[in-house]
This record gives sequence, C-alpha cells and structure tokens, in this order.
Amino acid sequence: MTCGQVKDAIPFYYYGELPPEQEEELEAHSASCAPCNREVENYRKFASSLDEAELEPSLGLLSECRELLAQRVTEWERPAPKANWWEKYWQEKWKMDFRVPVAALALLTIGWFSAKIYAPQPSNAAIISTVRSVEPDASGHLTIAVDDVQRRIVSGSLNDDNVRRLLLTAARDESNPGVQVECVDALKKMAYSSDIRATLLDAVQHDPSPSVRLKAIEGLKQFTTDSKVRNALSNVLLSDSSPNVRMEVIDLLVHDGSMVGVMQNQVRREDNSHVRVRLQKALQQMNASEGVF
Repeated sequence: MTCGQVKDAIPFYYYGELPPEQEEELEAHSASCAPCNREVENYRKFASSLDEAELEPSLGLLSECRELLAQRVTEWERPAPKANWWEKYWQEKWKMDFRVPVAALALLTIGWFSAKIYAPQPSNAAIISTVRSVEPDASGHLTIAVDDVQRRIVSGSLNDDNVRRLLLTAARDESNPGVQVECVDALKKMAYSSDIRATLLDAVQHDPSPSVRLKAIEGLKQFTTDSKVRNALSNVLLSDSSPNVRMEVIDLLVHDGSMVGVMQNQVRREDNSHVRVRLQKALQQMNASEGVF
C-alpha cells in the first residue's frame, strides 16, 4: 500500500470493513511509516472521543444507515470515475479532492453511532454479520470473531442460541471456505440436532469446497442408517467431482448392504483408478460381485 492508499483506508480499517489481506498490508505499512502511523493513532483518538457521545436514533434510521454503509463499502472497491477538467484543475491546485473523504467520514460516523446503540431490531431488518474465525477449546467452549459494523467477539457453547445461529449462517457462507470448515467442524458435534444435520446434508451435497464437504461427511458418519443421510451419500458417490470425497463415502457405506447396487453401478463408470480400487475392495467386503445381475 502507498501512503495515500493507507490514508483512504484508515476509516474502513478502524471499523473492520477491510478484507483481512488489506488489513495486514495497512498494518505492515503503518508499522514502518511514521506519518501513516500518526494518521492511524489520530483516527483512534478521534473515534475514542466519540465514545462519550450518546445518540438515540430511530429504528428506521439504524436500518437505513447499515444498508448505506454496506453499499458505500462496496462502491469503495470500484474504480473511481475519471475526473472532468474542472475537478482535475482543483486536484492539481490543492492536491486532493475533499468531497470523497468528507462524505465517507460522515457516513462512517453515522454508521459508528448506529453500531454503538443497542436496540431490538424489527423482524425484517437486514443485519449482515461476517464470521472471521472459530476457535473451540477442549471443553467445547467456542470463541467466534464476528464483523458487523466493527468486529466483535462472541463466546459460548453450541447450546447458546446466538453462537449456534452464527455458526449455522457461516457454515453456508461460501465466500470463506476456511471459516466454513471451522464452523462445520464445530457443528458436527451436535449433528443429532435436526437443524444442524440439515446444514451438514446441504453442505455435503452442494458446497463447492471439497474440504467443507469432507468435514460435513465426518459429522454424518454416525447417521448412515438414516434414510435421508444414506440417500445423500449415495448421490455424492455417484456425482461428486472430488475423488477424495467419493472414497470417504465408500468407506461409510461399505457396511450397508442396500448400497451394493449403487457401488456396482459406480464401479463400472468410475474413471479414477484409486476410487475404482476402493469400490472393488468394498464390494469384496460386502461379498458382492462387481457385475449387476
């Protein structure tokens, strides 16, 4: 990042709206650049002074501010339009265009005030939370880093409704497969719950990441006698693009006699030699031939 890019990104950095890689670039630059480091510290002091202010906006304003903030953050990523000759003149004369920073700062200030106020949200309010990481400990306690308007930390067990809701939502968010794997890994411990099992079934059949699908299979291992799970796994065996996923499913279905026909059909059409060998061994274990009679 250049000094100019850092200066523009500081407000977004403070409110947790930068992608992780840009956060790292900004921090690395400011650590070695004294002027930029002062800019970061000055912004921190400015934001701290706002902590003492109180504002009680209406619920409608809160919802509107969040929507506008999300829209502006998206627009910030797009290339700026070319300036006309008048704007070029003033940019050359004063070396900066005041309109964008001032507008962005005003919008972020409104968004910050909105995030600081706690109020019950109407049922149709759209609140976007992004899970950044999930860290379980030996006791089953989970620590989740969540980005709203600014990052916050949520802690609790799977019995906590808020923790459970965040995990179920993030497990379906395909934009961050690494976090998805963490969420599915945490959820699989309660796969006996219908909503969690439904999420695992959806992941194993439809998620684009093989790592997420493999982790979902781990959570479904103890439920292969369930007809929905068995049908989903047989579909995965027949259609999944990952050889590793198909082999994992074979290992799960090898003890299910009702799956002999499915494996016999698959062994004839299987184009991966490793998977085909695994299918042949599974059929031998099931005392079945490779052919269909």
